[in-house]
Amino acid sequence: MTSTVVDETDEEWAPGQPPPGGAQGGDKASPKPVFADVVSFVNRYVAPATGTRLGGPVAWCPRWWEHPTAILRLTALWRAWETLRLEPAGMSRWWVGHYDAHMRALLDADRGPFYRCTKAHQSAEALPTVAPPADWRQARALDL
Repeated sequence: MTSTVVDETDEEWAPGQPPPGGAQGGDKASPKPVFADVVSFVNRYVAPATGTRLGGPVAWCPRWWEHPTAILRLTALWRAWETLRLEPAGMSRWWVGHYDAHMRALLDADRGPFYRCTKAHQSAEALPTVAPPADWRQARALDL
């Protein structure tokens, strides 16, 4: 089954086909992104492409956009995808070097950002921090 992706750009694109918005490889013009934003990228590419069973060692939250770590990692994945799709072997590099690493971290039910979202969304707790003293940069520079 081949799914067709329709983005806010109103261009149709099916996975495995050359993406709209620019030619692959060697095109010096700035191509238009395939996906308008990270939400479109997650809903129309990552979610359909990530066919995995939830539960056990895998956790996902449908409200991923309420988890700062997920926003940062998925935005990084989207930007890398938009860049690497234009390179001849870029998609292979994206899957192995970006998608696999980020999704392994995101979906980890023990340590990932969704670890508390087993039945419903639960906000993750931020790491505790203490503000450094005003002169900490100066003091650290002397240690170097």
